[in-house]
Amino acid sequence: MKNVRTILPAVALAGCLLTPRLFAEKQPHMEAAIQHMRQAQAELEKASHDKGGHRVKAMEHLKAAMAETQAGMQYDNTHESKAEEQMEKKHKH
Repeated sequence: MKNVRTILPAVALAGCLLTPRLFAEKQPHMEAAIQHMRQAQAELEKASHDKGGHRVKAMEHLKAAMAETQAGMQYDNTHESKAEEQMEKKHKH
């Protein structure tokens, strides 16, 4: 019985942490955008280095854009859309 009392909270915590990932909505456009940015980054890395600093600056912007895209996906996976909120309100009444 002692094992159940110590294991159960750990299992519950793991479930809470994993649930948003399990029900995360597929985001094909955001995922495709990240793939395209990674491809662009690889091409910029292969390009000759003499670009007056513009190539390096473009790589910095790509890195920031990828981070923002990931943050947007994460936000979407952890927040309800307006439509989901309205459906919940209808079901509560």
